[in-house]
Amino acid sequence: MRRRVTAAIGAALLAELSVGCLPPATIDGPIEPALTPAPASETDSGLCRALVTERSARGPLTHELRWDREALISADTHRGLVVGTADQLFALRVERLGFDPVSLYGESGQSLSCEQDVISTRRLPDGLDQPLVEATPACTGQFEGQTVALESTLSLMTAIGPLLAWRARTEGVDPAQVGVLSYRTIDLRTSEPARPDQWLLEPSQSMTRDEPEHGACTRRDAPRTLADARGFAITWHAEAGARLRVGYRCCSWERNHGMCEFEDPIPRPDPELAAMLPDADKLLHSPFGCGSIGLDGGIRTRAGVAVGEHAVAPADLLGVVFLPHDHPFELTWLDPSA
Repeated sequence: MRRRVTAAIGAALLAELSVGCLPPATIDGPIEPALTPAPASETDSGLCRALVTERSARGPLTHELRWDREALISADTHRGLVVGTADQLFALRVERLGFDPVSLYGESGQSLSCEQDVISTRRLPDGLDQPLVEATPACTGQFEGQTVALESTLSLMTAIGPLLAWRARTEGVDPAQVGVLSYRTIDLRTSEPARPDQWLLEPSQSMTRDEPEHGACTRRDAPRTLADARGFAITWHAEAGARLRVGYRCCSWERNHGMCEFEDPIPRPDPELAAMLPDADKLLHSPFGCGSIGLDGGIRTRAGVAVGEHAVAPADLLGVVFLPHDHPFELTWLDPSA
């Protein structure tokens, strides 16, 4: 029994988490994101619209903003998260669910208590909820006379167009010591993992340096090429606009449980990704040419004139989705019964 359980846990931790639990076809992709300018009549109207999503102490929120060349017209808020592009919008939910330990440990694991973080999506407006990412189960209790105390968390990082990024961490004893830290990104259009070498055109600074880091992690253990990195995440940064994060395993197990990471300036991005990232002024520009949203909270017209502010700090920001001013989206689409 021990050998079978160890193999099961090993397989789970090698995978670290499962992606795309349902066939990709259920997410209705792939479709190219709407990154081309809108028709002249729409652009010339001066009307702009955006969905700003945040994680907050009150729960996830989506703010719908509308503005023109002169002022912020309206700002409405609804519970829930909207991610994606104008072509493909998804409601997003992250929750901790109970997990049956028998499916992982067999009948001898019945006394264990297990939970699992799950990211689910629903195609708007009328799609069905479906699991997208499942974390390694977190379990506690006794198994065959030995202690199991495994913590596992799955945290959303950013939604940049169709790219959804998260952080996964698993740590504890099972009964051997376990430590896994990773950053991952998925392309919502296909429900396939986004690899660093698909979206970045050159390695990051930490991949090309030879000198060691301070502390228990060393550069020599970090991936040296984009192809070596198993995953990545792009995070918002108040001063830099956006940063790249990569997790990796290190030799110094006693001090950090083998979990290391680095954060770098984003190296040269693929043109599609570049169009979705903040510019040098930390502005996210509408692909419809009508205006921009700043990481400083500013709401601006196409000419760069500030017409209002939103109250979402970069640390709480999940993402910004720009919509044509006449897009049919309504905040009530976030209601599960809608």
